[in-house]
Amino acid sequence: DDSEAAVALAQLSTRTVTNGRPRAEMNGLDLPYQPGAEMPPITGNQALLERALTILVDNALKYTPRGGRIRFSTRLDSDADQSWAIINIANSGPAIPLDEASQMFNRFFRGKAALESGVSGAGMGLFMASQIIARHVCCITLNDPPVAALCGGTFLLPRPRVVALRA
Repeated sequence: DDSEAAVALAQLSTRTVTNGRPRAEMNGLDLPYQPGAEMPPITGNQALLERALTILVDNALKYTPRGGRIRFSTRLDSDADQSWAIINIANSGPAIPLDEASQMFNRFFRGKAALESGVSGAGMGLFMASQIIARHVCCITLNDPPVAALCGGTFLLPRPRVVALRA
């Protein structure tokens, strides 16, 4: 379904974290959600955006060692001309080496840590998430440099496409 409608980012973020928590708990991981200011709704395809966020959380769940933490946070940011909704997913898994960072969103790419982890995969998750996000005229980036021992990605949503939700 390619239809676009108002997507409530706060609800989508809450649902994504809630759906990931049972697996996080089963793997001995902490998955807190740190909502920022009220997130604006955007026009988009809810199923695809939910799929992209789920892929990013699943990826963090795969590569964060037992006892680790995956932090899912949201916030708004702006400059003089524009505002963005930012969704950040950071984890205490292995950091992405700088020489692999430019390839992380390529189809079929699996980094050294992924290959050595024994975790199965085809290198399609981050590629698919990046394609979904790009389709929504948004961008996904790797944090550079990772904050402390956390690594992860930031998902930027342009606010100019904001629409009002109707009850």
